[in-house]
Amino acid sequence: MKFFNEYQTLAARTIPAGLTGDRLFLNAVLGCSSEAGELAGEYKNVAFQGHIFDQNKAIEELGDLLWYVAAAATALGATLESVAAMNMVKLSLRYPDGFDPDRSVNRGE
Repeated sequence: MKFFNEYQTLAARTIPAGLTGDRLFLNAVLGCSSEAGELAGEYKNVAFQGHIFDQNKAIEELGDLLWYVAAAATALGATLESVAAMNMVKLSLRYPDGFDPDRSVNRGE
């Protein structure tokens, strides 16, 4: 997972000067939403408007989304490694034997 932290460090070099703290977090949250919307829009065009799926475009949008996730983690003083580790703990507790539809519906959280 060290690659994630290296990525985060390199991505942070491209954060505009002066964009820190709460403003960086707001920018990152809105950016995540925006990029997820672009990805969804690309696939909507495939599903409903007859466009050809462009895998490279989808991967590019995922990269943009990853940049904003890294920026959000930076704003929170977290590493991507710690974010991923926390998520893996949550998922392993929720689905100890792999995905289970019943556990998904009845989380007991």
